[in-house]
Amino acid sequence: MRKLIYLFAILFLAGVLFSCNNNEIEPPIEPEPEPSALTKAEVVFDKTFPGIEDGPFRIRINSNDDFFLLGMENVVKIDKNGNKKWAIAQRIVLDFAPTRDGGVIIASVRNSRFHLAKISSEGTIEWEKPVVGNRRLSTIVVGDDGYIYGVGAVEVPHDRNNAQPMFFKFTKEGDYLFSRFLTDTNNNNVNNPICMIKLSNNNFVVGTMRNIGITRENFDFNIIEFDTNADNISQRNYGGTQNEYLSDVIETPNGGLVLTGVTMSRDRDIQSWREGISFDYSGSAWVVKLGQNREIEWEKIMGGTGFTFFGKASYHNNRLYVTFATSVEDVDFNVPGNSKSGYIIFDNFGNVLDIRYITDADFSSSVFDSQGNLILASAIQGYDDYHHTTTLRLIKIR
Repeated sequence: MRKLIYLFAILFLAGVLFSCNNNEIEPPIEPEPEPSALTKAEVVFDKTFPGIEDGPFRIRINSNDDFFLLGMENVVKIDKNGNKKWAIAQRIVLDFAPTRDGGVIIASVRNSRFHLAKISSEGTIEWEKPVVGNRRLSTIVVGDDGYIYGVGAVEVPHDRNNAQPMFFKFTKEGDYLFSRFLTDTNNNNVNNPICMIKLSNNNFVVGTMRNIGITRENFDFNIIEFDTNADNISQRNYGGTQNEYLSDVIETPNGGLVLTGVTMSRDRDIQSWREGISFDYSGSAWVVKLGQNREIEWEKIMGGTGFTFFGKASYHNNRLYVTFATSVEDVDFNVPGNSKSGYIIFDNFGNVLDIRYITDADFSSSVFDSQGNLILASAIQGYDDYHHTTTLRLIKIR
């Protein structure tokens, strides 16, 4: 019996060895790569304006899809088809905000004084008034009520090395109503205003570049939220242990917020970092979706071997559109061309639905129109016989 058992064991082992040696093991099947979401964008128009030698440019849009562009020395109005309406010389304009009547409010510096001015829809100055206390306004908005609201970094009394965000309110004609610091003036960490929006509930959100570090530099996405009287102030910051630089803040259709910009972190609030996204080139793009309670619902980092940043954001057809510029040719932007610009469409959960891009179109500012088209503004650099020149270029893509 024992010999029979040994015989069966020898036959079994022989069968296993024969099977292993005479049947090739098939290599594992490589998964099909996911199709690229990148799509070459359609250019609606690409225009230059040789008579406007200025730049870099910032861009805003009004309810009629007319564009206002701000250079170093000019304010320009262009219609939705890319035709120039007017250009008016204004030196050192800090910010501007379109009005419902087709005009624009500008905050500027003239003769070392800070001013507010109203330019009509036809390009004439309706009024101009100095800002009380000669205080700097870095960003302004015009509310649905026509009142003008602004915020700027203002020196704290008796502490010239400490500038904190101050909120301003003006009448429709630019007359000063009141101002108030938004943060603790005893905290001398950097907290510079970047952008401001008025929410659907008439509250405000100011996005700032805030250093939360104690012993070293550590900038985060920072938001300050408050009502029209600058009361009920709350402040939140989002980021990692390295630097984050905020570009834009918008409100979502359900009362949440979206923050966009650049991150150099891969920890704390940045949970979506993946292998292959490098920080050796000054950062990767980061978008954060906040709920009504201002807690993070989702966040997404995008990039590759190179620098990428997110700029303006907007909602269209319940989809989030975010502009980008990148030097990346791998990972999230795996197409040739080390200078790509365009926009990404996200669903409500942060999934990428589409990436529309163009190449070789560096831009200094961008904005979405009411149809979800992206308008890019840039200044073409050149030289004539005597000096360096810049020419306004405007591109609309979809």
